Amino acid sequence: MTKISDNETSDELIHQILALLDREGVGFEITDPNNNGKYLYVNETAAKQSGLSQDQMLSLSVPDVNPEWSAEKYNALMQELLRSEHRNFQIKTVHQLNPSDPKISLLINGYLETDSEDHPKRLLALTQNISELTEAQQLLAEQKEKLEEIVIKRTAEVHALLQIKEQFIANLSHEIRTPLHAILAMTESLENEHIDLKTKAKTTLIKKNSESLLHLLDSLLDASKLGANKLVLNPKEIHLRSTLQSIFDEDAILAQKKNLILTINNNVSSDLYAKADESRVRQILKNIFGNAVKFTERGSIDISLNATINHKDGNPYVLLEISITDTGIGMEAQYLNHIFDRFSQADSSISRNYEGSGLGLSISKDLAELMNGAITVSSTLNKGSTFNVILNLPLTTITHAMKINGHALIVDDIEVNRLVAYELTCQLGMEATKIASGMEAIELAQKETFDVILMDIQMPIVDGIQASKLIRDLESLNSKPRTPIIAVTAHNTDKDKEECFSVGMDYYLPKPFNLNDLYKAFVACGLSEK
Repeated sequence: MTKISDNETSDELIHQILALLDREGVGFEITDPNNNGKYLYVNETAAKQSGLSQDQMLSLSVPDVNPEWSAEKYNALMQELLRSEHRNFQIKTVHQLNPSDPKISLLINGYLETDSEDHPKRLLALTQNISELTEAQQLLAEQKEKLEEIVIKRTAEVHALLQIKEQFIANLSHEIRTPLHAILAMTESLENEHIDLKTKAKTTLIKKNSESLLHLLDSLLDASKLGANKLVLNPKEIHLRSTLQSIFDEDAILAQKKNLILTINNNVSSDLYAKADESRVRQILKNIFGNAVKFTERGSIDISLNATINHKDGNPYVLLEISITDTGIGMEAQYLNHIFDRFSQADSSISRNYEGSGLGLSISKDLAELMNGAITVSSTLNKGSTFNVILNLPLTTITHAMKINGHALIVDDIEVNRLVAYELTCQLGMEATKIASGMEAIELAQKETFDVILMDIQMPIVDGIQASKLIRDLESLNSKPRTPIIAVTAHNTDKDKEECFSVGMDYYLPKPFNLNDLYKAFVACGLSEK
């Protein structure tokens, strides 16, 4: 067997690689970085990409072949590669030797080879014709742009139609309300006069049907606004227990008229106040309770009211859960997925036997979702239904009857501020230690264990920001449990809040604050109630 030398093996391998590159349509070129990119070698593919022969290219440099690359641009690339940690690069360029030649897009992957003293030796580059890919990408971008224009146009048309629909319903509502108002007013006037029983029955029927029409108009208007995302809630502080109780007490007579047993288990604490649109809460619950009465001929309706306090992003809110269970006609499982669709009722016989537009549950569901809640239903045909309403309402007030477990460290350089915070903390049933400087807070936080720290921000020498950062650093260094820190300050800008949270503080309590504010801050920091 004839032995092949290492050089022969290496040369053969190089020829194989170059042949493979030509076969795959990949150009290979070597240029001199010390001579403005003079071509030292080009394969057949690279020459074809340039529109020249291999011999022609070997007498030229990069700027001669590619007008887009001047000598200055080529040399600047060499300097940039020498400064970089990695000497490789990838660029896209458009090649056109003569104005009459077609433009081709090239993807160039190169590597700058240097000598032992890190001087540029030669530049090796692989070139690929990506014209078809570029054209495809350009076509795709154009199609995407056209599609976006169509979507924008169609969206605008839909919005315009929704506005027309909303305006039409609003106008219709106004045009019907005006004569309807006259009918109701005259009916009430007749009822107050001395009329016989037969006429009384007629006026009662007129009034009942007029009120039904008015309710339908209101439902259509609400459905239109909800569909266009234009219904705006008007939240105000409400006392939860009494508000909920009054909603069902008002309509209890409806159940009594049908001799239904009505049970209301109101487990909502009398201490809770929340921010909610009371009229919309009433609308949701009256719709569902009204349906329970309507579809229950005998038996009972059981109502359960519960409220728990939760926290999200440091803010306390009330999770309100209302369950209304009846022993009415119920529904088959196949109808449950559509029960909240607009103008939907379980089946056609329902609309024939019971009054209703099929809008009430749909509107109630949308309103519940506006209050970060939901409505779910379970039902068995001929046995009854249970509707569960969940509403998440911002907590506004809790009475001083609420108590907190724990030991608080109060840090403030002003004595009267320390005294106020101390008194309020003690009113909540907590232990409290008060000190006058940030440095004392850092030392005491290492020696003793506290459940929470009330940290004033504006203090001399070591302020609250610096003290909090050092406390966090020392906790991490000594593997100590993390103590919640509440920032207490008269400043109340977003920038101030961001600075406090950036050093690891947990809650932001602006001055002046009251007992309820302090309670919410403690609860938000995870302290438990007594």
